[in-house]
Amino acid sequence: MTASPEVVLMLLESGANVESVDMMGNDGFMLASAFGRPRNLQNWLERVEEYDVERQNIVLGATPLILSTNMGANKIESVRTLCESGARIDALTHAGFSVLMAACANEDSDPMVVKEILSRMDRSSVNYRMRSQSIKWRVLRGCAKWMVRGGLFKSMLAHRLAHGAGLTALHYAARRGDVEIVTLLLEAGADPYLENEMGLNSFDITEKFGPFPSVMRVLNERGNN
Repeated sequence: MTASPEVVLMLLESGANVESVDMMGNDGFMLASAFGRPRNLQNWLERVEEYDVERQNIVLGATPLILSTNMGANKIESVRTLCESGARIDALTHAGFSVLMAACANEDSDPMVVKEILSRMDRSSVNYRMRSQSIKWRVLRGCAKWMVRGGLFKSMLAHRLAHGAGLTALHYAARRGDVEIVTLLLEAGADPYLENEMGLNSFDITEKFGPFPSVMRVLNERGNN
């Protein structure tokens, strides 16, 4: 996660347990992905036989590629290393969070990373709407939507769960007011009129979480074409 490639190499060659995980189920490779250590990833892949680059952590079901794209800056080299090692660009978490969504939701979102993902994915998936992949997440989201719509629960967590259902990558970029990422997604065919399951489209989200005039201007220009 933080050490130099030389230290990681010494640990691997000395028999360090590569199956060890933290409380969320992240092993060393996943943490190196999250913190952007491409040379550490390469050392691991060269010395750990048949490592599954699609391994998911326990709590969220996030893969190394999702962890890499969703956290921090300067991730392009790590993302390329993972993709070239067989990481699936269409991977999803238990909540239905995609690789492209992870890159667009990242507070340090990098246009180069978003372009890399778009270049490797089926463009028909750019408008993928988040769908829970496990019974637990379906129940959590269903209860949250019922409570929020009924005004029974006003916590931030309940609203996040309720509004998460049906979100697209464009929704995430618009929510952060990231005009560059919004533009990239629109050019790739993202539909600004798609709604989440609470009835909000990208225009609504831009206004609700902003307002972000520059994002709204781009959405209007592209949406009217």
